[in-house]
Amino acid sequence: MTNRQPLTMDAEGAVMYLQEHAEVNLLFLGGDDEELSEELFELPVSIVCLKVRDWNGQLSPWSAPKVMKRGEDFSGGAAAFLEEIEGRVLPEAEKTLGSRPWLIAGYSLAGLFSLWAVTVSHRFTACACVSGSLWYDGFVEYMRHTACHARAAAISLGDLESRSRNPRLAGNGEATQEICRILEAQGVRTDFHWEQGNHFQDPGGRVLRGVKMALSLMKP
Repeated sequence: MTNRQPLTMDAEGAVMYLQEHAEVNLLFLGGDDEELSEELFELPVSIVCLKVRDWNGQLSPWSAPKVMKRGEDFSGGAAAFLEEIEGRVLPEAEKTLGSRPWLIAGYSLAGLFSLWAVTVSHRFTACACVSGSLWYDGFVEYMRHTACHARAAAISLGDLESRSRNPRLAGNGEATQEICRILEAQGVRTDFHWEQGNHFQDPGGRVLRGVKMALSLMKP
């Protein structure tokens, strides 16, 4: 059973939940852990929830123009954020959680980061990219020329997410499915699932299903 009392970490914005019989360590990137499904804490995973302080900065792999009129440009700070995760967050977490395979998961831009991270880092056995922002400028082309180091990738998207007047967002369905084909061609265990609704519908449930899917793919 998971200890639902969060264990604090030195890393800013990070908390841990220790599962006594965990088989996998889960790094979840995003907002508050209260947004996660209660059922997630019953899975055989110990969880590290890491808050993102600057979504358009820390989660973007390279610079790109803003996608919303009232938003901010993407500054491309993912490399520095991943360095912090590999250098501080994961080693500190393993002192308490133990050394087990890592699954990285995230929603929206955090889903994009999760998939990008497994092309750069060898620390993650699998990723769950949930309603990921795979429309991101140049990302499909990047994936065509970059190897994925993870063994498995669980990817999902809402079936209404591409119904957008914004041409970049409207391309997300096509981009996501093309990336799935690229991963499969590389020999990565890949599972794609259409969720119901738009980008903002049932994020907690989608994360739960994405993590479950990834855990299934991680099995021998």
